[in-house]
Amino acid sequence: MKVVSVQKLILISAISAFLCLSGCAQSTGANAVASSSSSSSSAGQTAEGSIVGEGSISVANHRVEVKGGKVTVDGVSFGEASESSTVRYLVTPSGAKLFVDGQLRNAAAG
Repeated sequence: MKVVSVQKLILISAISAFLCLSGCAQSTGANAVASSSSSSSSAGQTAEGSIVGEGSISVANHRVEVKGGKVTVDGVSFGEASESSTVRYLVTPSGAKLFVDGQLRNAAAG
């Protein structure tokens, strides 16, 4: 078992709280179920959020929305999603990724 110093835990908690203030998932929509988490490591920071059904979340200052069966991030289309789909948005130091039902999605052409 790895022992982590109290100072490191306080620093990780502070960074997580900051990330939450600036971009944790916030859910809107009557049927939206959203969750979020954030973490920090020596390699950088990550933030993520998810939506089941229709709704919208903000993750690391990005707006993810599922409405009318369409998925958008900051207004850019990422295709369709069913009412029962789980949409997950992950932001890492190397970039952001969107998954629908576990499948990586790219921005839709057009």
